[in-house]
Amino acid sequence: MLYRYNQDGSRIGINLNGLYAGQPCFITGGSPAIHEEPIEKLSTASNVFIFGMNNTPLVVRPHICVSGDVPKCFDRSILHDSGIIKAVNIARRDCKVGKKTWKELSNTLFYPSSEKLLQSDFFNQSGPFLWWNSTWWITLQLAYRLGFTTFYLLGAEFKIRKDHQYAWETGLTDKEVQMNQNLYSKEARKMAELKPIFLEHGITVVNCCRTSAITESYGYTPLEQALANVKRDLPESTGAADLPHSKRK
Repeated sequence: MLYRYNQDGSRIGINLNGLYAGQPCFITGGSPAIHEEPIEKLSTASNVFIFGMNNTPLVVRPHICVSGDVPKCFDRSILHDSGIIKAVNIARRDCKVGKKTWKELSNTLFYPSSEKLLQSDFFNQSGPFLWWNSTWWITLQLAYRLGFTTFYLLGAEFKIRKDHQYAWETGLTDKEVQMNQNLYSKEARKMAELKPIFLEHGITVVNCCRTSAITESYGYTPLEQALANVKRDLPESTGAADLPHSKRK
């Protein structure tokens, strides 16, 4: 269950479970390695659903952008982009974004989360999302609840260095880089651990980052091949010239 807020402050629950049942999606991470793939082909591809996280819309514009931190951590152009659904931690709903609160911004939905849930709760279809101190896990859970069954991971390298930080300009300190690397290492180990569990729940994870720390567990599929796989299962356009016109009584 996700929530949105009306202008009068009232909250409305929205159930989007299974909305994209059986469909593939692309999940974009913020590693600079994302630029090693022809990401312009993803940006211009039709019939492809894209998840972004945090500031990744600066590189590839997604359909949904998931975040867990306070709004000052994100580019304002993302927060105010009405064409992107923003999935935000509900604990941040009253944070100020300029003169408004986050819950007043357009096309913004909020998810509840809990640190007290167990790993077995990761695949729940209702209730709070399991919070493992990372937007990464919220994004995977949201994709699962929405019904996606194939996750193509792009720019998810699970690595960071002082001279190799993010796909956009940053200036993290040595301490911040080390803190992030510790988190990414844990995520990579957990991804390897979860692989058989993903398969049990009907989820296929495809790694599209050649230098990713999960390549040993998930292999590597170039982005162009991933896009070809998705296109293969889609019907060809027949054009509109020969379509029948609607009939009026």
